[in-house]
Amino acid sequence: IPTAEVILSNGVSIDATKESTQTVTDLTANTEYVFVAAVKNESVTKVSTALKMKTLEAQVVIEDPTVALTAGDVTETTIAFSVAATNAEKVAYVVYTEGEAPAAEAILENGTEVEAEATVVVENLTAETTYYVIAAASNQGKTAVSEVLEMTTEEPAAPEEVEITTIYGRRWGIGN
Repeated sequence: IPTAEVILSNGVSIDATKESTQTVTDLTANTEYVFVAAVKNESVTKVSTALKMKTLEAQVVIEDPTVALTAGDVTETTIAFSVAATNAEKVAYVVYTEGEAPAAEAILENGTEVEAEATVVVENLTAETTYYVIAAASNQGKTAVSEVLEMTTEEPAAPEEVEITTIYGRRWGIGN
């Protein structure tokens, strides 16, 4: 504990004629500090009893996750899309053709897990069919769901024209 002279020369000066409250800022979390005060008049110099205080542990702010889908290329049997998630521990998507979009929990539990930034190609699809894609992301119990992405596979390509040439011929043989 510093002496009264050190406190009076290096400390923060306050109005000693009335009671006051002081606020100290920029302290380190989860750290113990000792506070003392000193007073002096013409005849007396005194140091207060030391007051020990500990700052609280740093509070971790859990960011809300986000997730978005962007349509990519489409063929008659594939769809491609990009996934972009932030603040996510887990990201998953589901592709479906009918019904209501699943909830975030169902997507995360039953969907296909992907990285936070990913390009996905879904293969072996049926031509001329509309597919819906939805993704979800989670972080420390918080969830986010993307907008539903609607993608329709292309119609099958027309068959190539094939030229057929017929050759007519005769059968020849040697008789008796």
